[in-house]
Amino acid sequence: MAAKTNRINFYLIKDGMARKEIFKTPVEELETLTVPEENVLYYNPKVVITAPWVKDFFNTEIKKDDRHVFNAASSQVVLLRTVTLNNIDVTFAICFGTGYHMLKKDAYEPRFGLVSVLNIVSENSLRKIDKHDISGTPKFTAEQLSKKGGQMDFGLDVELDILLGATGTLDKKIKKEARLRKLFGTTLSSKANLSINAKYDANNIDRLLKASYIAFKTKRYEDKGFAWIDKIDLVKKKTLKHSQLIAKLDECLTGSATNYKIWLAVPELVEWQDIKGFYFGNGKDTLFEDVTFDAFKEIVTDGINVQKLQSVDVNALHANGEKIAYSWSAYQCLYAEVSLDNTAYILINSEWYRLKDDFITETNNKYQNIIENHSSSINFKDYQTADVNENGYNTNMTLQIANAVCMDAKNINHGGGYSKIEFCDIFDRDNRKIIHIKKYSGSSVLSHLFAQGFVSAQLLLDDAGFKSKVEEKIKEISNDDYSFEGDGAEYEIVFGIIAKPETKELPLFSKINLNNIFGRIRNMRGYTASIAFIPNNASLTLAQDSDEAA
Repeated sequence: MAAKTNRINFYLIKDGMARKEIFKTPVEELETLTVPEENVLYYNPKVVITAPWVKDFFNTEIKKDDRHVFNAASSQVVLLRTVTLNNIDVTFAICFGTGYHMLKKDAYEPRFGLVSVLNIVSENSLRKIDKHDISGTPKFTAEQLSKKGGQMDFGLDVELDILLGATGTLDKKIKKEARLRKLFGTTLSSKANLSINAKYDANNIDRLLKASYIAFKTKRYEDKGFAWIDKIDLVKKKTLKHSQLIAKLDECLTGSATNYKIWLAVPELVEWQDIKGFYFGNGKDTLFEDVTFDAFKEIVTDGINVQKLQSVDVNALHANGEKIAYSWSAYQCLYAEVSLDNTAYILINSEWYRLKDDFITETNNKYQNIIENHSSSINFKDYQTADVNENGYNTNMTLQIANAVCMDAKNINHGGGYSKIEFCDIFDRDNRKIIHIKKYSGSSVLSHLFAQGFVSAQLLLDDAGFKSKVEEKIKEISNDDYSFEGDGAEYEIVFGIIAKPETKELPLFSKINLNNIFGRIRNMRGYTASIAFIPNNASLTLAQDSDEAA
């Protein structure tokens, strides 16, 4: 009997994985059922209504007493199927209902589905992608096209995006794809798993499994422009590797490990003028000018480990001294770069990433080139406690530049999805320098700095309406007319980072982001870009009077 069309959702089990290591629940506690004879199903028993895939896939009726296995809405059923290719046994987990919840995340290959889809479909036959943007605060997004397209249609950024999943289609009108379509169906969807709709059942499923394994083991995706996906991997939580990284981090925190970098920083964009200072836990009587490891160790003196960082809050006291403006766990503020099994990993915003050595080398080389060859010629004053905050610093710094305009917080209302835009913090009219300044904190803060510089430069170049509004704002602030000459692109975009004295080191993701932004700015007509590290000489600890402390 010909197979009916079934939705097949399956995972590739890692080599050498014993059955007892595959499931979250101890395998001896799971129920099993053989359907019809050679297919052993593992399941969690539930009160059920029989799902249609039972008959369609296994070509058999289910006894009344066994119907509790097959709840159409909530069954958790897994079929483990082993096939042999070139004398190698390969095991797959075919999941029915919500059976994928039964699998340990360490049990299956994390990129099996993604790599298989990229290898099978053409580079311009993608419908949907799932990605992780690492430019600032990590965020997961899914994007879908109204018609087939390639990575350029999705606007994928090879330096800042991690590709997690892809959906693609095969066209029966194209001879090569028509052959693949007979194997994999019309549409293939993936993350760690591969999901298809095709005419497979228990009798012919081995054909699909073998073809999928062969597809996974090839490197066709590199020739299709996706070689960049190998540079960074997100480490999933609740996996052995994630646990090993937490243990390694504990070693680093206690001083028993080497070859690492660790620091604390504000993990998101904040309004510094709204912040009086920071304190840890309930220690409101001791305020700090910034979030640093030195400050944390002043308060937490009984040993620091991951659990301690997760349990202690970092609070930003509002400028009025009466409420908390922002609050995070110290672990959210932690940035770490460690080596495990000769592989580099980084922690940012509570997420771990694996990095390829050559990608780290390339990133650091690009960044070093920027530092050595694109440093700003501006003589920036040091940031002092008397500056109070970024706005105070920008105001004071503007006074030291002839004919400059302080445009910090002078937002420009503009449409096109941007709404309110801050053109820059300081505009040096005489020397045509558009200056953006931020106090160094986490990658998300620096991401905002770099994005602000890029967006305003792009709008100035391409949007005559925005250019006119900037000219009007300059006149409003300075009472002097100013007109951008030519197309407005013969200007220098300056990024000023207020950081500890002698510090020119940034988190790796901030380096990636900066490299990316510099490249994009240089590709605009006429622009140049430069960077400056502004020494932060503000005192670490802030005074707090007794009334507020009480």
